[in-house]
Amino acid sequence: MSPSPTQFITLFYETCCPHDDCPPEPNLPIKATHLIRRHASIVLESHVRPAFAAQGTHPALDKRRRRKGDVEPFYETQPWKERRQGDEWDAVEVLNWCVLDTRSQSHHITSHFKKPDLEPLLPLLVPPILTLIDDWEVKYKTTGVVLLRHTLRNINPTHLSKMGLGDVFFDAVTTCLTYVNDPDSHIPLLCEGFPCALELARALHPRGSEKYIVAHERVLVNGVLSGLTYAGESLAVRHVLLEQVEEIYEGLGAVGVRYLKVGTDPVTRSCILMRPIPSQKYIVPALCETLETPFPVNPTTTRPGSLSLQTVAAQVLARVITECWPRWATELDFPPIPMYRGAILCALAVAWRRLVGWTRARVKEGEVLDTEIEALRGLLKKDCGLLREACGDVTEVGGEEYISLLSFQSRALVFFQLVLFHREYPFSYSTSHIPTTSSFSEARLRRSKNPRPRGF
Repeated sequence: MSPSPTQFITLFYETCCPHDDCPPEPNLPIKATHLIRRHASIVLESHVRPAFAAQGTHPALDKRRRRKGDVEPFYETQPWKERRQGDEWDAVEVLNWCVLDTRSQSHHITSHFKKPDLEPLLPLLVPPILTLIDDWEVKYKTTGVVLLRHTLRNINPTHLSKMGLGDVFFDAVTTCLTYVNDPDSHIPLLCEGFPCALELARALHPRGSEKYIVAHERVLVNGVLSGLTYAGESLAVRHVLLEQVEEIYEGLGAVGVRYLKVGTDPVTRSCILMRPIPSQKYIVPALCETLETPFPVNPTTTRPGSLSLQTVAAQVLARVITECWPRWATELDFPPIPMYRGAILCALAVAWRRLVGWTRARVKEGEVLDTEIEALRGLLKKDCGLLREACGDVTEVGGEEYISLLSFQSRALVFFQLVLFHREYPFSYSTSHIPTTSSFSEARLRRSKNPRPRGF
């Protein structure tokens, strides 16, 4: 417990808690538990509400201001960030203690004290939490999201819907998902923001409903896909973003097929890749790009910095294939996943080749391989097996050849030629032979002389 709440608890208990049901000389945890169970509303009313009320009513809670679009004066002064004269604490520290201490002090609950009910405190909690989430400083945003998540776990979420605040909080939290430029301060916000947004979606809407799907789509598009576009070379941020895709696709189900980057030629009705939109705007290209990323070795640890990132990408790819392969698009003559078999196989092959090369180098140096390497190895094999099941006969290019591809054993040259052959002709369903070295060279020569049309 930080010094400021400690001083606050002692002072408030001595001045405002003359009770007979407490021990003669209670220690600090008992004092804190007593204040939370008996006087939470008084603490919020006297030490938190005045500081936030001095800033004014939040635009989302003020219909008149929201209608006029006058929001700038609300952010001009923020007295809640300042400490009152003579106090060693500010309103945010007291609010944080009041809400989160229901968790940290739970082991001090006795038969004399009951767990506080946060639902009656919602009118006192909603304005300051919403103000924190909408603040321009990232540290206050993170604090607000943490408080909101804890509040959601301790109330009936339908109360937010009845108060008309469900969409307000969801909009505020999804805005936090766009902060991807500064790993040091933005990663904690993303780690709290994504789970909070998904918890809000599950709490406010029935599973499988239109609003439920739309909420997950917003998190995917505005959070993950947009973040991958602007995250730059930050592997840590990309790692956090990709970690969210598996849970999002679990909620989207077959609807997630919309974001596999798929299109149809209106004339030939053949499948094409939609190039005008960046590849990060779709899941499959983003995952393939991550799997194909070289291992940037840290000179101090000799460990590849993207190994865990590729592990996450391989795990997410398994979820995407599982959720999207039963989906038959009505406007296409074949399911979406087989259309990407070439790109996916190539990404898996490149990731496997780099992993094997790096592993052999470590073995020669006498290092012991850890479980993370074996996990990535197993996930790559799993992805290849799932892809075969999803594509069916599409990947049947000749028995033994595909078995060697699936087991990742010998015949490496044939494997990579097969993968690159599929990438050269990603929509060809009849491949009666394995491309030889000469046919592979001829394919590369044809591509250099006849570049792909603009639509491909």
